[in-house]
Amino acid sequence: FVSRYLSILEAMQAKRLVVAVYNNDIKKDYLNCHPMMDNMIIADNADEIVQRLNTLSKDKMNRMIERAHQWSKDQTWGKLADQYEQLWNR
Repeated sequence: FVSRYLSILEAMQAKRLVVAVYNNDIKKDYLNCHPMMDNMIIADNADEIVQRLNTLSKDKMNRMIERAHQWSKDQTWGKLADQYEQLWNR
C-alpha cells in the first residue's frame, strides 16, 4: 500500500503488487498518469480496493507484477533526474 513515486518503484522492484490510494483529485491524477497505472490497483476507498482485489485473478495479478517489475528495472536515479529537469525546464 503505497502512493508516492519512489515507494511505488521500490515495491515494483521487490515484485509486489502496488495498491495506491488517493484522497484528492491531485493525487488521483498523479496516480492515473503513472506509466504503470494499468499494473497497479488505484482506488479512493477500502471498498473499491476490496472489490478490485476480489475480481483480480491470480494470473492477471502475476502479469501486472511482472510488467511493473520489468519496467522498474529500467528506472535509474539519472533517468528520474532527467525527467524532473525536463518537467521544470518547460
